Amino acid sequence: MSNPFESPREIAVPPSVASIGGGSLAAARTLALRQYTVIVLILAVPAVVNLLLFNYFVTGQVDSRRLFVLLTTLNALGVALVIAGLLFGGFYCLEWLTRIANQWFGRGQRLNDWYQALFSVIQQALGFAGPAAALWVVWLAMFYATDVGFLLYSVPIAIASHLMGGTLYCGLFWKWYKIRMS
Repeated sequence: MSNPFESPREIAVPPSVASIGGGSLAAARTLALRQYTVIVLILAVPAVVNLLLFNYFVTGQVDSRRLFVLLTTLNALGVALVIAGLLFGGFYCLEWLTRIANQWFGRGQRLNDWYQALFSVIQQALGFAGPAAALWVVWLAMFYATDVGFLLYSVPIAIASHLMGGTLYCGLFWKWYKIRMS
């Protein structure tokens, strides 16, 4: 029997995933979880930059020192809670949504095939995280440092970012559709 206080060597696989997927699904899940964590950390950088710029330009104009401290604290707490929520719960929410989608639309298809599709899209998302973060930083620079009209830069950046996101979730839906039709 192993020591119950020993650090885990591998990220634990939920029983619902482990029972259907065997070792290969567990390995794919571990890799996808690591990739998801990297994605969140990459996107956390422009989120923190956004917070700092907002605090500098917007709350910096507040006359009351107490209100400035309150707004800064609440904004920082909000960003920290969102990042922590994504880091510690976002991946599990994606797995839960995959399980729900499989129950509703899967027609008895094996759940591990749906998980494999999700994990492959997370791998693709890792390639989009850097460009998405760069787009966010460009938008921040345009918003806070230039006098260019808001729509002149927001619309093209929004189109590019939504195309990137759409590529991922439409790709996932397409993979799930192909699994369902097989």
